[in-house]
Amino acid sequence: MAIMWRYIYETTPRRKPKHDLHLYNREDCVNLKNLKMAIIDICENASIKKVLAADSTDQFLNSTIKQIEKDFYFIQKSAHGKYEQSKITLKRAKREGPKKKKVGLEHFKEIPKSYIDKEIRIPRRCVCPLHKRPLKPTGVMADKVVVDLIKTKKGIKKTIVKYYGEKGRCPNCSHRHIPRGLKIRKSYGPGIHAWIAYQRLAMRLPFGKISQLLEDTFDIWIASGGVHTLFKPVTPQYRITENRILNSLKSGSFIHVDETQVNIQGEIQYVWVFCNATHVIFRLTPTREAHIIYDILSNYHGVVVSDFYPGYDSLSARQQKCWAHFIRDINEDLRKSPFDTELETFTKALRDLIVPIFEAVEKYGLKARHLRKFKVKVDKFYTLHVNGSNLKSDTTVKYQKRLSKYKDRLFVFLECDNIPWNNNMAERALRHIAVQRKISGSFFSSSMQDYLVLLGISQTCRFQNKQLLSFLMSGEKDIDVFRGKKDTKGWIMK
Repeated sequence: MAIMWRYIYETTPRRKPKHDLHLYNREDCVNLKNLKMAIIDICENASIKKVLAADSTDQFLNSTIKQIEKDFYFIQKSAHGKYEQSKITLKRAKREGPKKKKVGLEHFKEIPKSYIDKEIRIPRRCVCPLHKRPLKPTGVMADKVVVDLIKTKKGIKKTIVKYYGEKGRCPNCSHRHIPRGLKIRKSYGPGIHAWIAYQRLAMRLPFGKISQLLEDTFDIWIASGGVHTLFKPVTPQYRITENRILNSLKSGSFIHVDETQVNIQGEIQYVWVFCNATHVIFRLTPTREAHIIYDILSNYHGVVVSDFYPGYDSLSARQQKCWAHFIRDINEDLRKSPFDTELETFTKALRDLIVPIFEAVEKYGLKARHLRKFKVKVDKFYTLHVNGSNLKSDTTVKYQKRLSKYKDRLFVFLECDNIPWNNNMAERALRHIAVQRKISGSFFSSSMQDYLVLLGISQTCRFQNKQLLSFLMSGEKDIDVFRGKKDTKGWIMK
């Protein structure tokens, strides 16, 4: 407005714009002086209470309006469905008495005997573990009820097994010891642990939804926090499985490597995938530095298939760069520079080289005896278009330098059998992380490492077309040994 008043004042003989400008300047000076004095007061008296943030929405509201807004807030809050379910009134308290504690499955003594599928007696402990004295029989029984899920030919079945045994009394300290086998029993069996891990990994369900599904499907009530507690012990059992997957990867002829970003509680970190056609593992690093690659692949003698990230360049292993990434990049530059005739000519020559190669791959597969004949055409292309041409377009020069730098790493699949020419297998393995990233937004640092161990097992089952739930419930620790059900449809890799 001040600029407009100035313009009107200079172009018309009207006096009001001049008056408005003078008034604006005086008010501005007064407000600046008030601001200065307020800042001085704050510095001298840190306990001043009349300071509000500049973005506070209620700093111009008087006390009456604030009280009205507060009353309206409680009225709106009482309209929520959660409030109706959780509120407690005096009348209800008088009628029903004190609120009873909800009985969950941890109180197994209250489960009717007719619900128990099997009872197993455990022998009494014979010797006191502390005093090494023989225990005397007491006739007092101790029991433990274990709820579990088992896989049958007809599907998954809930079972309730009661373990019981006689307590033994130590004559030295009079302590009554329960049977050893009864003490180590948990309230929930390994089948429930496996089922929760499956729902979390394969179905990508949050723990609250898994709790709902347990109650709806098997009539087992476990709070979401309890579901998370049951999920955590699954990982240590399968560390040996991950080690076997890693050993299988290192014994193979090639390994795909790729990485992607993840948000770990607001901090960007990187998930790395190492895989071949049948095995997958994941690793987490705080930065994109390639130390993890050298740790895992330091003594690897096969071929590493990767994109053009410079961190892979100093690997001692032989490498095959991804042609899918190269073609994708050059297509994008062609769209950005439709009038670059030099780039168009260069790309046409490259197309005439690689299209017959990939047609031969489609026809004969990745067999070196059918692909070696193209090495002569590759050398001719490099002589005419890479080494012996004086290109001027910046974009074309960029691809000329890339082809020159990676000549020995772009055509390894012409010399070795069954070496993939693209890195799509690693991108398939990372797709689950990308989808989960969209769903969750961020991950927790405390559970991310365990999650990646189980995710590697899940993706390995997917690559081998084996049911993850069947593997987890079988108790087997080697995926290669596990047979599972044949001809499964849902776990076919797409």
